[in-house]
Amino acid sequence: MPSTEDQVLYARLLTAIGEGGVVEQTADGVVIDAFEDNSLMQLMHLRVTPASFGPLLRSTAGRSASAFPDVEPLEAAWQLFLVHLDAAIQTAAPGETELVPTPDGVGSFRPDLTRVPRTPEQEDQWINQQRYDRLIQHFADRGGVEVHLEAQTLVLRELDGQELPRPVRVRLPFRALSDRFRRADDPDSAVDGLIRELETEIGAGRTDMEVRADGSIHVGK
Repeated sequence: MPSTEDQVLYARLLTAIGEGGVVEQTADGVVIDAFEDNSLMQLMHLRVTPASFGPLLRSTAGRSASAFPDVEPLEAAWQLFLVHLDAAIQTAAPGETELVPTPDGVGSFRPDLTRVPRTPEQEDQWINQQRYDRLIQHFADRGGVEVHLEAQTLVLRELDGQELPRPVRVRLPFRALSDRFRRADDPDSAVDGLIRELETEIGAGRTDMEVRADGSIHVGK
């Protein structure tokens, strides 16, 4: 029997999925056709239950705390789970309908828990998602960060334990970053280069930035 806390956490998950997004609750999870009010390309089966979701978050709370240091560890685990769930949904290949917690977050699989062989384009998108996540994780590891998934935006409030004079807003459109990485001779090094550019602008006191479609960083302030 799930504890009261576990039931509350699971109810919060269903709320995050969005009104009308839940098609069916199954013995080992929930079938969804939308996430955060955005329709999915295919029905997906999220394999967490009221009995499993709370223990899952508690087991990852310790290592999630560095990503969201301004909140309690359990809340950090909750926020990081949503980041991983959104990434798994966005990168799932057709036929990968099972969303399953993994040691690294959440993975997308076929019903037999194998993955669909990816086309070069799908593999490229998946790799770029990993680079995108690495960029976000870099800043999460360095201080207080809010991640706004729908707006594809980070709000930085501190770096290396030092509170910033003003919050720094960085918009990181996935398509713009993917194009920037794709054009680079060494895409993985391009992630580090972008991090250095953003840190230089932050050090100069910039508080509003966006990576544009041509890969350049537009500074608002």
